[in-house]
This record gives sequence, structure tokens and C-alpha cells, in this order.
Amino acid sequence: MQSQKKIRISGRQTCACNRLERTDVGDIEGHMVSYIVSEGVNVSTGDTAFFNGAQLTSVITSDIVYFNGVFQGYTKFSHKGDNLVSKFEGKIKNTLSAEGNHVQSMEGNFSFIQGTGQFENIKGTGTFTGRYLSRIIYVNDWEGEYWIEME
Repeated sequence: MQSQKKIRISGRQTCACNRLERTDVGDIEGHMVSYIVSEGVNVSTGDTAFFNGAQLTSVITSDIVYFNGVFQGYTKFSHKGDNLVSKFEGKIKNTLSAEGNHVQSMEGNFSFIQGTGQFENIKGTGTFTGRYLSRIIYVNDWEGEYWIEME
């Protein structure tokens, strides 16, 4: 397969967790696994519009100790009849602010694994950083590149 030129893209995702299940593992204090489903919106922030205004649905699993640990999952982007699925993995970190408040930040990487419509045969990779604004609302800033594989 040949690929077209790589296109630089970036955006911001704002999402809310609408399903959150946590289970204590029982081996050490604070160790839990979680299953999260969140929904939100993507806003394109780069020179090239990319799924601007897309509706997002993410399915996430995590393995954390006192909200520090690893997570992975999938995000589906839907916009004007086109769909895109990305796979991601990352780390979440819980720190205390100067005021003594818990601050949860995250970072990781993603890859595009499937697309429809004009994004059929999409490939791409990128990175993201984010933070929780509340117990259930988070934002991620992401950047990367994509290309369409040609047969």
C-alpha cells in the first residue's frame, strides 16, 4: 500500500464521564481498576480542520493506585456521516496543588485504527495531555498526523 502525504492536526476534547465503575483490587490500599464511558466534543485547533465539532464516545479502562497509574481505551469520533476510531494509552497522575486540592493530569499517545467515508483507510498517530476539571469532566489537548493508505 502507498500512502498520501502526512497531514498535521490538533484539537481539544472536552468530555464528561456518564458511566463510571470502580472496583477495589484488594491487594494494597487504594488499588482499583475502573471502567469509564464518556461523551463529549472535539474542537479542531490546528491549521487543518479535523473532525471539528465531532461527537465523541470513549471507552476507558484503568489500573490505578490512589489515582496514579495507567489507562487505555478507544474513542469514536462522529461528524457529518464520517466516523473515526482511535486507540489510546496513557498515564494518569494525581498531585496536590499549592492550595491542597487534588489535581489529576494525564498524558499518552494514540493511533487511528479505522475510519469511514472520506477517512476510510486512515492511519495516524499522536500524543495528548489533559486534566480533570471536576470529578467527571476532563479536557485533552492532542496533536498528531494522519494519512490515507492507498491501494
